[in-house]
Amino acid sequence: MRNVVFDYYDSEAKFKIENTDIAFCNPEFMECDDGSYLFDFNFPVNGEITDLTVKFEFSRVNSNEFSATINDIHVM
Repeated sequence: MRNVVFDYYDSEAKFKIENTDIAFCNPEFMECDDGSYLFDFNFPVNGEITDLTVKFEFSRVNSNEFSATINDIHVM
């Protein structure tokens, strides 16, 4: 994640990645036919929404557990 943000800004730029209310990040959520879930949102940096979109996939491991994978990070 940090490498992508370095590429997005500049390796000399100062930035801070911190917890942000996900509702602020334009989240999208979709349930798949195989029981997995896709989730993406605009990545916040320095307290502001960026053009970076992060896409996660949550796959069920058992009835109470999911594994999480970052499938893609891109600029819209």
